[in-house]
Amino acid sequence: PTPKAAFSSDPGFFTTVAFPKFKFFNNSKVTWGTMTHEWYFDYLNNVDDSTNEENPIHTYPADTTSYYVFLKSKFTYPMSQDPLLTEDFICSDTTGQGRKIGPDVTVFVPTAFSPEGTGPTLNNNFNAVVNGEKSFHIELFNRWGELLWKTDNKHESWNGKFKNENCQQDVYAWVVKVTAYDGEEYRYEGTVTLLR
Repeated sequence: PTPKAAFSSDPGFFTTVAFPKFKFFNNSKVTWGTMTHEWYFDYLNNVDDSTNEENPIHTYPADTTSYYVFLKSKFTYPMSQDPLLTEDFICSDTTGQGRKIGPDVTVFVPTAFSPEGTGPTLNNNFNAVVNGEKSFHIELFNRWGELLWKTDNKHESWNGKFKNENCQQDVYAWVVKVTAYDGEEYRYEGTVTLLR
């Protein structure tokens, strides 16, 4: 049988210099028998950084860079099992994925946006740009402290409406809370101007 090499990791494809460690999960499959595995954690640079563990944990240097992780899964049918074989019969499959180590938590929040499209397209909605986080939460309030919008998804944005009604041109307060991969919690506060 030919194995199918596959793997995943925690965290997924990105971590930060504060926690440059990945736990790899070997998801390789074969219809029967057992496999051996060869991991290479810096394959493109030909660095001898490898292991034969099935589900390794690997720590990289605390530096912002990218790596290419390579897995070879191999099924070996020993010659001793079949008198017709003159050598071990080997089938293998390989796969590779990139992993990136970025700077510690970075948060950028714009100071203004225009939901009616009067400015650049990227400014039609309000959202925070966050990297290096394990968890994310943002809340937005009007000048009277009323909560207008919140989300835990950094890819979601506010369209300048509350209960399907357009909010007036004004200054609104926001609070961002993020947790880094090392467990450190950060809180950021500021204001954004809605322009109509």
